Amino acid sequence: MGPDLEANKRLVRDFFEAIYNRGEYHRVREFLAEAYRNHNGFGFAVMSPDDIARFAEMQRRAFPDLHSTLDDVVAEGDRVVVRGHDDATHLGEFMGYPPTGKPVRFTWLDMFRVEGGRLAESWMETDSEAMHRQLRGE
Repeated sequence: MGPDLEANKRLVRDFFEAIYNRGEYHRVREFLAEAYRNHNGFGFAVMSPDDIARFAEMQRRAFPDLHSTLDDVVAEGDRVVVRGHDDATHLGEFMGYPPTGKPVRFTWLDMFRVEGGRLAESWMETDSEAMHRQLRGE
């Protein structure tokens, strides 16, 4: 019997809703394996559940109205791929950029590996140039 693809997709949806949309950082271990690793193009390491909670909290401070929308969620084997976007207003410092007070939209792709009912690893890609332009207020 193979992996429960619907359960894996639900795990990812619930993770984004709880951690990023509702800011329930204390729940991060419900979703992430203790040995969780995130590979991203942001230039900083996110290597544990605590790192994810800190990063999500940092985002929420900079973008208090942050809302992540999962546009597509596709599962195969132990992988779940999400195409999504974040809408927010830049009201606090983020990645060295002072707040602009402007609305932003960041688009991204994230692929997760599920192991033992938890997210064990992920790979994130985003249009970093578009993100930096928005953070500069352009």
